[in-house]
Amino acid sequence: MSVKTGENVFTRKYDKLMFRYPVKVVLGTGENEEIVEGVIDTGSPVCGVTKRLADKFGLKKLGATSVSAFGGKSERMLYCVDFLLEDCLRFSDMRATEIEKGYDGAEFIVGCNVLCLGDFVITNKDRKTTISLRLPSDKEIDFMVE
Repeated sequence: MSVKTGENVFTRKYDKLMFRYPVKVVLGTGENEEIVEGVIDTGSPVCGVTKRLADKFGLKKLGATSVSAFGGKSERMLYCVDFLLEDCLRFSDMRATEIEKGYDGAEFIVGCNVLCLGDFVITNKDRKTTISLRLPSDKEIDFMVE
């Protein structure tokens, strides 16, 4: 696995076909900084954060929200969170619902409220997955005209 970063863009290349996309997420700053395992979830409308992280960083509570998942509906706390993705993309005031630790230990979910801010692509050439995120959107990607 390798990660390339640039100004407002990152690409992560995996050495196999992936069905989940782990990424590096940094919460906090300075001495209060923590690097956590995150995962990109293209099915999640907003980001997700564990209660442990929300408590540790004193995330602003926005109130309860209804969350629908495979297990049905439940009420979860909605937070406002700032974070750094893959050491190059900084996000502020993003909504994140409280989640249980999951996805093989991930404590943060990068949801579509982040992915829709730019261009996000997944390719699987030679059964090796590559993901890229670019902010802001630079151009339309249309495989039919390439």
